[in-house]
Amino acid sequence: MTVVLETWNLCRSFPLPGGGRLEVLRGVSFRAAGGELLAVTGASGAGKSTLLQLLAGLDQPDAGEIRLDQFAVTGASVD
Repeated sequence: MTVVLETWNLCRSFPLPGGGRLEVLRGVSFRAAGGELLAVTGASGAGKSTLLQLLAGLDQPDAGEIRLDQFAVTGASVD
């Protein structure tokens, strides 16, 4: 099994208007192999879109790491 996509302890939060932060993702870790089908499900507001934006490099996590083909995802790429 060749691991293509990995996340370690992803965390992401957003500031609240009255102060404090809204924690959307905490401790998200998984591995996906080449050819493997992965589904992300959850209720509205559960962080699905936030996770996908992080995986695409369109947003940065507060903590944790994302690797695609052994390379760290640090931003959007034309590849």
